[in-house]
Amino acid sequence: MADNTTSSCDFELLQGIHIEALVFAYCIIVSVESILVVVVVYRTKALHTNSDIIVACLSLTDILLCCSFTAHGIKALAGSIFTKFQKNLFVIFLFGDCYGGVLISVTHLGLAAIDRYIQIAHPFYYMKFVTKRRIFRILLVIWLIGFVYTMFPLAVYTSDTYSEKCILIHPPWEYFCLLFIVYLANVIAVFVSYLKIAHLAFKHNKSANIRRLHNEDKASDVIFLQNRKAALRSLKFFIVMFGAFMLFTSPSIVITFVNKFHDLPSFVYLITVITLMLNSFTNCLIYAFLRKEFLKALVETFKNVRKNLCIKL
Repeated sequence: MADNTTSSCDFELLQGIHIEALVFAYCIIVSVESILVVVVVYRTKALHTNSDIIVACLSLTDILLCCSFTAHGIKALAGSIFTKFQKNLFVIFLFGDCYGGVLISVTHLGLAAIDRYIQIAHPFYYMKFVTKRRIFRILLVIWLIGFVYTMFPLAVYTSDTYSEKCILIHPPWEYFCLLFIVYLANVIAVFVSYLKIAHLAFKHNKSANIRRLHNEDKASDVIFLQNRKAALRSLKFFIVMFGAFMLFTSPSIVITFVNKFHDLPSFVYLITVITLMLNSFTNCLIYAFLRKEFLKALVETFKNVRKNLCIKL
């Protein structure tokens, strides 16, 4: 039987317009962006590198997040046909998906930072042992853990006890702590990796200058500099992406932590939702502007699609 009562997570914004109704356009745009990233990386052999594979998998988390926002929007717009229990299930699914998406995303960025460090600091080890197969295995483990973490609330937090307050703002402490620990561990790993890379870049640059002054082995210097520049270009992209990720996701982590000790107004939660959406929206744009190979492949894909359409017409 349908229930017209609202759930504890039904927020309103801008004179009664449900914010859930405003995210449909966002979900369509981000889904198209993410699918484009996956398709272009899959179709372009030059993008079959470990770092590009990680980015393509990262785009899948944005698609997953869009699915949960869409489901929550449907619940808000057609809530009268659902029972109170079904409405709470929508909220719990969104809760698990948001937290699971952040966990999977930050772990991907941590993996990318470690991958960049090994490639730059230990290039021969990287070529021999850090194969695509191993990267795929690591990504599979990350996704399996993320899937269990995402689905866990649907199995445990469906009782009325957890629906008295909005679970999105008041998550169970043990569930939030796990995300907080993983988030903090990966942030530390990223910072340490990038600091070590910066130290190595400075050290290698100094050594190269000394060798050039003594005219030692110019050919090996050229090869070394080419490899280092290629690695540092991809590093620049990941630093910008990680910076954007921190900018857009850290408010939700901090606000949720503060909210455990001091109740914050609902509009603060709405700000965190918007920042999470902006993170997904900017990922593809950062990838396109800072990864020239991807932008070139993307333009080529659009040209091929246009050409095929013209031939059919």
